[in-house]
Amino acid sequence: MIFFLLGQKLVLKVDVHDQKTMTKIIKTTSILEGVDSVSVDRKANKMTVIGDGIDPVVIMCQLRKFFHAEIIAVGPAKEPEKKIEPKKEEQKQQEEGQMSKDEDQVKKDENAFA
Repeated sequence: MIFFLLGQKLVLKVDVHDQKTMTKIIKTTSILEGVDSVSVDRKANKMTVIGDGIDPVVIMCQLRKFFHAEIIAVGPAKEPEKKIEPKKEEQKQQEEGQMSKDEDQVKKDENAFA
């Protein structure tokens, strides 16, 4: 039984020596089924492949015909964003603290004029 993740992200380590090698890597992976985007970072020697239903084994087999490649990570394309909302009590305390600071400032201003 084979199943593929929708919106999968595959990060690979590849040896990119020059522009010709990078072009060949991109062409080799972009023609595969399910690949939506391919990006190569020459400085870090990393390649990121994003697509729906991509198979890491097939991509590795195609790349290893021409280049040395290693899988670094396989996972979902987009990680769910976590929204951190402060609790209502914390918001009230912050507002009260801010109001007391404003009142202290008003008292200091009044004392300065007196």
